[in-house]
Amino acid sequence: MRDIHPARPCAPDRTAQNWRALALLAVLLFANGHLASGQSRLSEITPATAAVREESFRLRMTSRALVDRAYTLAQQGELQHALTLFTDAIERDPTFAPAYFFRAATHLQRRDFAAALMDLDSVIDRAPDFAAALNDRGFARWQTGDFSGAVADFDRCIAIRGDWGLPYANRATLKAQLGDPTGAILDADEALRLDPSLAEQTNDVRGSAH
Repeated sequence: MRDIHPARPCAPDRTAQNWRALALLAVLLFANGHLASGQSRLSEITPATAAVREESFRLRMTSRALVDRAYTLAQQGELQHALTLFTDAIERDPTFAPAYFFRAATHLQRRDFAAALMDLDSVIDRAPDFAAALNDRGFARWQTGDFSGAVADFDRCIAIRGDWGLPYANRATLKAQLGDPTGAILDADEALRLDPSLAEQTNDVRGSAH
């Protein structure tokens, strides 16, 4: 029995428009006993259908749904893909502050502090009392050498969320670095009182402040 093959050699076409043709060709190959060739065609379909489904899913999603999807991807370590979806969400609704916030968090994971600061400025412009954004901007400012700006953001964050230990712990670490051991220990004690899971960070502060 003659083998079935394209009329001329060509690179496999994995575009969305071609996956149905690949599926039909695979069926014909299997029907004629050409199992290896049929399996090869099926392997070409997989990335094509995945791309089709992802693009279709992306186009139908609202900004909120895009952020949810991007957050999941970021948690899985797919940071570049997550950034793309966060950007799509922002383009669809430039007023949706969570999209900027989570894109900033992804930039922080990549240690791209300049990009994170731009997004966190956008968040805080839209939601001035967003405590988590103030804490994150304080951290980003700290990492870029803007120590006074970092302290100001931690101060604002604590004024809004005085029951949250993390900004106290961050401010404590920064104060220790800036040579304020008394302030560092006071903040470290308050951070530990509010959140015992911060023991390691606060112990480090005490060690450096003495």
